[in-house]
Amino acid sequence: MIIGITTTKGGAGKTTVTINIATGLANKGYDVCIVDADEGQFSALKWASYREDEYKHIQVVRVQAEKLNREALELSKRYDIVLIDGRPTLSEVGDRIVMASDAIIIPIMPSAFDLESFQEYIPRYQQVRSLKVDIGGDVKAYALLNGLVGSSNISAEVMEAVTQIADMHDDVHVMKTSLKRRVIYSSSITNGLGVVEDTDKKAIAEVEALTDEIIEIINQNKRS
Repeated sequence: MIIGITTTKGGAGKTTVTINIATGLANKGYDVCIVDADEGQFSALKWASYREDEYKHIQVVRVQAEKLNREALELSKRYDIVLIDGRPTLSEVGDRIVMASDAIIIPIMPSAFDLESFQEYIPRYQQVRSLKVDIGGDVKAYALLNGLVGSSNISAEVMEAVTQIADMHDDVHVMKTSLKRRVIYSSSITNGLGVVEDTDKKAIAEVEALTDEIIEIINQNKRS
């Protein structure tokens, strides 16, 4: 299965989410590959260079945008799960991620700018999805609330707004799991780790819940 993690706005935690899904799945026994298609940053590749051999191996490959669909498909024949860490943009690269993926995850931070970006992205996603359906494929979108701040008003307001937007579309869903703002998410990456391989029990529980939800999506895709 191919899962794209994409957004039109930088700073939403796209690579952090990708890495933590990857390590969560790897620790559940899945053979995982990350496709780093975020040209100019290649943060997932940098993370892989920090990673010690004692941890579960997660292959990270750099792929140019024009080769994304073909390379992701080939990698999906060798790995259980391929995760695409895409560039934050409303452009051809984002379209290619939708075309290449069986599901996409859209991280959304609790801010008005992220909410606006999500609203702008949905029509573009649906346009590309329609093209994919026309050639016999399909893809579904899952909004992931990321970096929530406790019980703050803005977090609650963004969550409510995202849910309202998703409810208007049959192919857009809000993930049951959300991730809180925690220092461990950034500090673990600088050590080449995912949160599930570190020491913060609350963060570990969050990522394990997210991993279980991703596995549900994987199993649903197998049955469809």
